Amino acid sequence: MIVPSMPPKQKMIDAFSLHVCEVEEVKGDTIDINLPANRYSDLASHIGVAREVAAIFNLNFKNPVKAIVSPPENQGILKLEVKAGKFVPRYAARMFELGKSNANPPWMKKVLASCGLKPINEVVDIMNFVMLETGQPLHAFDADKIKGGIVVRMAKKGEKIETLDGGSHTLSEEMLVIADKERPLAIAGIKGGLHSGVSGDTKRIIMEAGNFGAVSVFKTSKALKLETDAAIRFRHGISPVLVDWGLDRATELLTEMGAKLMDSVDIYDKSRGEGVIGFSAPMYEKLIGEPVSLKEAESMFKKRGFTVQNKKKDRFSVRIPAWRTDLEEPEDLIEEISRFKGYEELPPKAPLVSLASAKEDDITVLKDLARETLARLGLDEVYNYSFLAEKEPEMLSLQNPISRDLAYLRKNLWKGLLKNVEENGRFMDEIRIFEIGDIFKATLRENVEEVHLGICLGKKKEVQILEIKGIMGELFSALGIVDFETEEREGMLRIESDHKVMGEIRTVPLSKNWIATVAEFNLSRILDVAEGEREYKPLSKFPAVTRDVSLIVESNVRIGEMVEILERAGEDVLDVDLIDEYVDEKLGGEQSLTFRIVFQAEDRTLTDGEVNKSLEKMLQALRQKFKVEVR
Repeated sequence: MIVPSMPPKQKMIDAFSLHVCEVEEVKGDTIDINLPANRYSDLASHIGVAREVAAIFNLNFKNPVKAIVSPPENQGILKLEVKAGKFVPRYAARMFELGKSNANPPWMKKVLASCGLKPINEVVDIMNFVMLETGQPLHAFDADKIKGGIVVRMAKKGEKIETLDGGSHTLSEEMLVIADKERPLAIAGIKGGLHSGVSGDTKRIIMEAGNFGAVSVFKTSKALKLETDAAIRFRHGISPVLVDWGLDRATELLTEMGAKLMDSVDIYDKSRGEGVIGFSAPMYEKLIGEPVSLKEAESMFKKRGFTVQNKKKDRFSVRIPAWRTDLEEPEDLIEEISRFKGYEELPPKAPLVSLASAKEDDITVLKDLARETLARLGLDEVYNYSFLAEKEPEMLSLQNPISRDLAYLRKNLWKGLLKNVEENGRFMDEIRIFEIGDIFKATLRENVEEVHLGICLGKKKEVQILEIKGIMGELFSALGIVDFETEEREGMLRIESDHKVMGEIRTVPLSKNWIATVAEFNLSRILDVAEGEREYKPLSKFPAVTRDVSLIVESNVRIGEMVEILERAGEDVLDVDLIDEYVDEKLGGEQSLTFRIVFQAEDRTLTDGEVNKSLEKMLQALRQKFKVEVR
């Protein structure tokens, strides 16, 4: 028995779920453990589970694997060669001469049946049982069916293999196989071949225990649609040290069955050994929020099979067993202690949070100001994809695009805006849009990411270059650019400030008599040269006065223009908002608009006469521009 005095099943399930990982109950003497992806090396086995249970309940743990002392090695009977070393950290095999066939003991058959494996024959049953017990997948070949020794290599293009389950598979050059000089014997780490399988007539076997690269096994398993216990273990990454456990335990069981070990070969560079990680009691308290004594920490590590060394006042080093591939840094050791102490035992404490004054990101403020200005000028904001289908010079390509149509990063905004005009032009006579977003370029020195602003005015048979220049002037004034100049170059207007190019304006003829005028500006550069400053303005001590005014105007009048006229024409106007809108189709599509106007002075309380005079001045300005009727 690996763990004497094993606790009752339900008690073990509760404790395991609390300290290790989730466990579900299954009928009989079986439990279903949901393994974390990084714990397959040590926990996907009966030995691993028993070690955890022993640590939780403070029980003795005894590893059932007995090391084979002085086995026959490199006798020349067994020939192995590895030609794909980067995919095979370790490959070992042992050759046995089988004795008289004796059935495996009932307890082994019971374990296999409880774990969902059907007993096949004495040799195969031992291979399966040892995999369950130690976590190391094993496979046995009929030695007399192998021609010229075993070689671990990449498959040849179009090479075929018939597996033990009766399936036939065509292999590719990226797949790893175990082969002899004539044909593949097994798909490495996944499934054995039918040709070299063990049967009732087998006299000699070659038992292999390999450690195969997780990525290689994963890709091959997915490509061939072969999901086996061995493949699941290897593709999660298991330690090469499990090879020793698997070989020695299987050797013990085969010998008890009457088999004789004749030769063994182990190809292993032993590049991965036991790691050493430092543990600090002060660091534990800082991360977990409560102290731990070095004596308590040392006791817990020793129960886990770790070795403590280099002890000092408040810290020591921990030698990590090679089978614990999930522990790599001090935080992992801290987690190891805290989960075994029990997360529910941690005292509740309010978190310590440092408070700092709020900070504004300059580029975000600039974007918001640009949006507010352009919306006030009657432009609508659009959002386009940053990914494109066609590659152009200076474009960056995505390493893993979500589709072929979205494989490249845009290097400007204006082409997307032109596409918006083309796609929506059939629905309207005029389009006024803008976009703020990132663009990407590949230069000779580096890859560049910048924040750009694009503006596009589209209209049938009309060039709007003067209007877009006016919009640009309003925008630059709002953003703090007070000194700029334009220069015509190569059919475009180039805008410069402080000897830096801020952007360009161009006119592009489109289909269906549409002409688009488009501008694009580099907000990252504008931020560098902006001279405007944001100032704090105290609240007025004097009360505000509100007036609601309802107007009837033609349906083609832009509300944004009306708001702009109202704000400019009046005196002591604090705010103008549209609060109601109604279009009466029976009256020729006229608009009924209600504006709420707020008046406030900084130095006095406004009288009704002052407010009425300012309001009349605002309405007069509207009448000069539009046909307006006050309701």
